[in-house]
Amino acid sequence: MNRENIFPITIGLVDGIITTLMITSGRIASGVGLGIYHTLKIASGSALVGAASYFVAQYSKMRNEVSRVSKHLNPEGKRVKKSAISRIILVETIVGTLAAALFGFMGSMIPLLGSISFPDDIFVPFFLSLVSLGILGIFVGKYANGSSLNWSVALVIMGVIVTIAGIYLNIIP
Repeated sequence: MNRENIFPITIGLVDGIITTLMITSGRIASGVGLGIYHTLKIASGSALVGAASYFVAQYSKMRNEVSRVSKHLNPEGKRVKKSAISRIILVETIVGTLAAALFGFMGSMIPLLGSISFPDDIFVPFFLSLVSLGILGIFVGKYANGSSLNWSVALVIMGVIVTIAGIYLNIIP
């Protein structure tokens, strides 16, 4: 797998888990179960929001990079025809967006399926989510050439903070 594909997959998984924890933590902590219908709606919504955010961020970033390089290569400011490059950027961004959406849905299903599978144990969805974030942190650390331990701990802490905020906000009572 090339490094460009890792970004939308990672962003999808992390965003899916984090967003779902924020939305559902209050309900899960209260011991009220989530049905399969709500689970699919929440996961789909999370995936769509994550995909839209990814598309805007990635497309604007790539367009900005092309403009910056174009200005360096053509300092007189004559407009460089960018239509072929624009199409490539658009296609790459759409492919990444689809990956972010798919993996966002999958990430969202981690706490949701934990809640459905173990309706009497409120800790299982949180445990599965935090373990998943910790494992993702290991891979992000390797991808970013950083400390896998630091990334893992940071993502777990982020998960804990979002879970506490989600319980406090109780978005889905």
